[in-house]
Amino acid sequence: VTPYGEMTVPVTVTQSAGGKENKEFRQKELILLLMNDYLDFQFKKRNMATWITKTGDTIEKLIRLDETNPAYRMFQAQLLMTQERYNEAKWILDHVDDMVSKGDCAPEIYCYYLYLNTLYNREEEFVNEQLETIEEIFLRNPSNWRIAWLLLYVREELGRVPAKKWKLIEDLFYCNSYSPILYTEAVMLLNANPILLQKLDGFEIQLLNFATKKQILSP
Repeated sequence: VTPYGEMTVPVTVTQSAGGKENKEFRQKELILLLMNDYLDFQFKKRNMATWITKTGDTIEKLIRLDETNPAYRMFQAQLLMTQERYNEAKWILDHVDDMVSKGDCAPEIYCYYLYLNTLYNREEEFVNEQLETIEEIFLRNPSNWRIAWLLLYVREELGRVPAKKWKLIEDLFYCNSYSPILYTEAVMLLNANPILLQKLDGFEIQLLNFATKKQILSP
């Protein structure tokens, strides 16, 4: 009842599917934790030993939630390579191969698999072959920031020329890719090359806001 008479408010009660939604929510929580821990590590807020231990625990939790997800297994393989445990990482990649070679996984998952193989096999011809495939897939998915992020580490030219790496991240921003991971890469570039900040357009203002909030911008 209100001062103006009786008001009926329709209420819809839905029953949650429960386990599935909770499982998906927990996976998203853990992925966010992985990302935040990675950002802390990149900006020296956490040492490598602590980061490896914490990240390993998070990955184990993700695998227990979904043992069939190839991305989680590949997270594990990459962490092992960070510890120079290459044989164990290769064993995981060999077992993931069946999951990603069927052609039904997301393009960024397949590109991630190719990228991890370049960390194990550093022969120039092999690396170039994987790079060519990743670039072809990126051309078909130009707004996919995850594939672009891999290119930042595989394409040597981007590593040598900061302005080109900056331009790629900027282009992704204007393709509506607002990932904190990309912002992190851009801030690291900016800290090392302040001259990159020239226009103070939408991208650069958003980047400065992110860096200020995270307190990761060099004075």
